[in-house]
Amino acid sequence: ELLDAFKEPKLRTLVSHFRPIDGGSIDLPMLESALMKALFDETFAFIQKEQPGASKGLTEIFGTRADLYNLKILWREKKNFNASPDIVRLLLLQRGYKLKWKQLNALAEVKKEEDILAFLEQCPYHIHLGKDAESIEIQCERILLRMLKRQIAFSSNPSVVLAAYAGLCDLEVENIITIIEGVRYQNPAEQIRQYIVVELEEK
Repeated sequence: ELLDAFKEPKLRTLVSHFRPIDGGSIDLPMLESALMKALFDETFAFIQKEQPGASKGLTEIFGTRADLYNLKILWREKKNFNASPDIVRLLLLQRGYKLKWKQLNALAEVKKEEDILAFLEQCPYHIHLGKDAESIEIQCERILLRMLKRQIAFSSNPSVVLAAYAGLCDLEVENIITIIEGVRYQNPAEQIRQYIVVELEEK
């Protein structure tokens, strides 16, 4: 049934590699990782071939998204699942923008939580996960929001502005889903607000 949803040959072939054996379940984290890798590979190939004049701005937009995706995967797998270094490496996108693969590859070996926290705080995105800090997902999405707004405000390239606008639309859709799910499960309004991605001064 999942394969039927993928009509594009490349995606259908990619997804078919994750077909369960003997009635088992789909390895969803690995499937997500494979789809994300394909997405970013295609995106960066397109930028280099078709958008050389917009390369700097588009690389920042999609490079930042790749970096933040890797940080979320790294923290989730290490913190919540105590994943092995090999599993972490398989799940990470093997590309980066401000974060280099050498750094992420080494971090996959780290076992102490405090060492990962230190890296997150010292990395170019300065993510702080103290006792009362917001989740890494919210911090990463707020970092992305600020970058996308800056591109819209200052870029003069239509392709860059369009890509930034599309990114903002994605964040708005996530906010709507968050609100719908929060209301459905009867969460307090203040709790729902904590998971809505806006600039702090907009709250």
